[in-house]
Amino acid sequence: MPESPLPYVDLNKVGHGAMFKGDKGALVSHFESRVLIPLGAEGDMTYYKPRPESDRIPPLGGFQQEWINACKTHLKTSCDFDYAGKLNEVMVLGLVAYRVGTKLEYDGATGKVTNSPEGDALLRREYRAGWTLSG
Repeated sequence: MPESPLPYVDLNKVGHGAMFKGDKGALVSHFESRVLIPLGAEGDMTYYKPRPESDRIPPLGGFQQEWINACKTHLKTSCDFDYAGKLNEVMVLGLVAYRVGTKLEYDGATGKVTNSPEGDALLRREYRAGWTLSG
């Protein structure tokens, strides 16, 4: 685990995951939990309102068991494709913005970056003949 930003936050209890550090704090996240760590005067978290319990999917035994349950029943996983697709889209846009070094304007309906041809070009690639999808 990375070094904890605060001495009283034991990241070893998380076990694994990813840490995102920003100017106002850090977020440590893995499959079953998230830890928000506000830092300094700018780390005010009083605005944060957790989702009500009724809006949360209860733990289903880890992602392997969630996948099996979703295949066998009508249950959704806690990170189903509807959610994960949008999340991945945002993450890719962040990487593209970092790579081109500018703020991007994105049209989600068309899937195009509208203010950076270089950024837009990074969202897709030209495949070799014979390696395309039709439809």
